[in-house]
Amino acid sequence: MQTLDEEGWEHTGDIGVRLPGNGALKLIDRRKNIFKLAQGEYVAVEQVEAALAESLFSSQVFIYGDSMQSCLVGVIVPD
Repeated sequence: MQTLDEEGWEHTGDIGVRLPGNGALKLIDRRKNIFKLAQGEYVAVEQVEAALAESLFSSQVFIYGDSMQSCLVGVIVPD
């Protein structure tokens, strides 16, 4: 699946803002919070992230899903 548009922007489904000063991109939200996995299962990512974020051992949680794959990938920053 091609996600680059004619101007070279990649469309990931995330919402970001440019930070003043250095112009870095900060991801702040998602446009679509439900993933449909390859086997047809729908996953509400915010619920998975919220459950994992409740742990005393994590400071940040990120979940990635791809409709061509059968599982999610989680990135957890330990606290």
